[in-house]
Formats: sequence, structure tokens, C-alpha cells
Amino acid sequence: MTIDSRRVLGGFAVFAIVLLRLVIGWHFFGEGAKKLEYDRHAGQFRMVFSADEFFAQAKGPLAPVFLGYTPSGHEWRALLASPREHVPPTPEQAAESAKWVKEYARRRSDAEKKGEAAPIEFVPGGAASEWGAKVVEDWRAAVERFKGIPGLTDAQEQQCDQLLAQRLVQLNEYLAGEEAAIAEYRHELWRLANWRKLPEAGDVPYYSKRVATKAGETAAQAAGWREQVRIFEDALHQDLLGLLTDEQRAKPEEMTVANAALADANQAKLDCINKVATVLTLGVGLCLIFGFVTRLASLAGALFLLGVIVSQPFWAAGAVPTINQCVELSGLLVLAGTGAGRWAGIDGCLAALFGRIRRMNVVEN
Repeated sequence: MTIDSRRVLGGFAVFAIVLLRLVIGWHFFGEGAKKLEYDRHAGQFRMVFSADEFFAQAKGPLAPVFLGYTPSGHEWRALLASPREHVPPTPEQAAESAKWVKEYARRRSDAEKKGEAAPIEFVPGGAASEWGAKVVEDWRAAVERFKGIPGLTDAQEQQCDQLLAQRLVQLNEYLAGEEAAIAEYRHELWRLANWRKLPEAGDVPYYSKRVATKAGETAAQAAGWREQVRIFEDALHQDLLGLLTDEQRAKPEEMTVANAALADANQAKLDCINKVATVLTLGVGLCLIFGFVTRLASLAGALFLLGVIVSQPFWAAGAVPTINQCVELSGLLVLAGTGAGRWAGIDGCLAALFGRIRRMNVVEN
């Protein structure tokens, strides 16, 4: 029988495959380790990774699918990150705006004198007004759901309203201070949208790079406002949970209602994905380093990278280059096809052990 030399791996080829396995394995393990951080006070590891940013940057036809796994952020993409030209107000508009500010200050002062909650309003037509109004609406809805906890007293419900009022004032003052910056941000989005419509946007490398740079800058700017509002929201949630007595906390039914009232619908899904991504990258890395179930680990790693690649199709405007992921995916397919754990790996040891047992059984029979 003639042996096809093309199907026989020489010593150098085996060395190269083992080296490829170790390098990719170490890379996966390192990326997985970055997702965890040891908390000395709690004496345990905690996750410091979220796939939110990855999903939010998805491009192409599958972008809506990826975005479906991210918290809505009070619909910030439609209400905050939408292009809008910033045009200087006319004298009449400036006078109307000044009049509204004066009247709003008076209404807040009157409410404070009466001991009532301050009215929460935003500048009519302001750049942050629609998003701010949505945040207020969502917070109020969450507090109403929280007040539905069985056994909550009237005094606790009143405290809920007071805590909400305090956080709404904090939100209102913050967004009022950021109004000019948000207006400029949305104007930059408007400019960016116009740049992308020009013929040279997809043909001139320098112009394409300029568009991509501007897109990155605007995305980072919006993240700061979202994070600050999230901090306010988390503080409100902690305030509300702090109202519960130890007896109420000990009742699973009441805590289930409380947690469900304050949770984002997509947050649970995102938390699950974060855990899966962390376990997958660590697991694939360790399996490749030690050459254990190498084929399965390589295929799992390849599918993981494929998800990254399809989220950034090369033809989509503003897509992040994924050539590095493509190269590593190809390497994983090589490892899966050759069963790279057979050399200097646990797979090879197990194969030798089972082969020896099988031969012994054959001899005994």
C-alpha cells in the first residue's frame, strides 16, 4: 500500500502545531483572566467584564440581533444618540427659553415652600429633554412597581416617593448642566451622518479613517452620560432596597418582587452572556494549553470568534477590522482538524492509555 506523504506530518509540522495550540490557548486564557478580578475584601473573584459595549458596536444586518441583548439605557440610541443640527436660537426663541427658565425656577421655589416634591421638567426642545423625560418615566414606573411589594407600609411608600424626588432633582440638575455638551454631541452626529453620505466616504482611505475616528469619539462621549445616569439609577435602587426591614428581606416573595421591579428586562440575559463568555474563553484556553478535548475546544473557540466577526462585516460602514480574529479562527480550525492534543497533550496520553487497554483486552480474548 502506497502512503501519501502529504498526509504524514513531519517533526517540524508537529512542533508548529503544538506551538500554535499553546499560543492560541494562552491568548484565550489571558483574555478570560482579564474578565475577572480578585476582591480581597470579599475573598473571591468578581466579574469586571460586560458584553454590552461589544453588542452596542455591532454593525450590518445582524446588528439588531446583537442590540437585542443590551440594556435599553432608556432608549438612549433613539433619544440621545440621534443626529440633530444645532442651530443658534432666534431672538424670539431665546426670549421664550429665558421665560421658561424663569417660570420653572418659580414653580420649583413654590413647591419647596409648600413642602411638595419639586416639578421635574426639561427645557422644551432641548437636546437632552426627550432622553431625560424617558429616564424620569422609567424611574417612576420602577418605583410604582417597587411599591407593589406585599407588606410594604404606607410610611415606606411615602419614603419611596421622597427618595425618587431627590434622585429626580439630581438627574434634572445634571442633564441641565450637560445640555450644551449634549447639543454639541448631537450636532457632531449630524455632521458625521452628512459625511457618510458623501461619495468619497467609502472610496478615499483618509476620509474613511476620519469618519471612523469621529464615530469612535462620539460613541465614547455618550458613554459618559449613560454611565452617570446609571450611577444615579443604581443609587436610587439601593435607596429603595434600604427601606426594607430585615423581616421583609427574609421573605423570598417580597425580594423577588423588589428585584424584578428594579431590574432591566435585558440585564439578566446580558449577565448570563457575560458568564458564558468568561467561562468559554477560560475553558478554551486551558483545554488548548493542556491539550485536552482539543477538537471540541478548538471548535468552541472558532464559533466564539465567528460571532465577533459577523458582528463587524467588512462591508458595513464603520465596521471594526476583524482580520486578527479571522487569522486566529483559521488557526483554531487547523487545531480541530489535526487533533493537536495528540502531541504533548492530555489527549495523546489518553489515546495511548485507551489503546493499551484495548490491546490487552484483545490479547486476553
